[in-house]
Amino acid sequence: TDAERAQVGTCYKQRGQEAAIALGHRLVSGEQKARRLAQWIEFAGQFRRAVFLLRDRGAAEDVVHDAFVEVWRRWSEIAEPGPYLNRCVLNGCRDHTTSRRRRWAHDRTAHVEQHDAAADELSDILARLPFNQRCAVVLRFYVGMSNDEIAHAMGCPVGSVGPWIQRAKQQLLKEL
Repeated sequence: TDAERAQVGTCYKQRGQEAAIALGHRLVSGEQKARRLAQWIEFAGQFRRAVFLLRDRGAAEDVVHDAFVEVWRRWSEIAEPGPYLNRCVLNGCRDHTTSRRRRWAHDRTAHVEQHDAAADELSDILARLPFNQRCAVVLRFYVGMSNDEIAHAMGCPVGSVGPWIQRAKQQLLKEL
């Protein structure tokens, strides 16, 4: 139900993924439980991708949570929930990146980027790539998607994916 979904979402935001999964187990059983468990496993993968794209765990949690809630809300209307969730997460990351750039443009000194102290050189270089290039690289080399799958996930022509990856690789080679 919608109330259960909201309860699990709130639990995730307040107490984390493991607590939310445990709550989900208590709320459902049987086939429904198996389906929801598979969804939580997908959630974890989407979260890792969002962290890679945004470099901010808090923002990634918010983006993926919002995307997951949207999928749950529209579950009966969606033919393929997995790709829909993927698109919601990518769009959320894109929106977050865009709004973050706008905030920086207005007041560069007010925004302090939160980076993990252990962030490596490759992660820093990836962060400087334009969003579409960074997204295509993450989906290709981290997730293992083909150009067709990347285009479908990003909602762009297949012909755009190859050049984005190529430009990103050139930039990475230049800076490494």
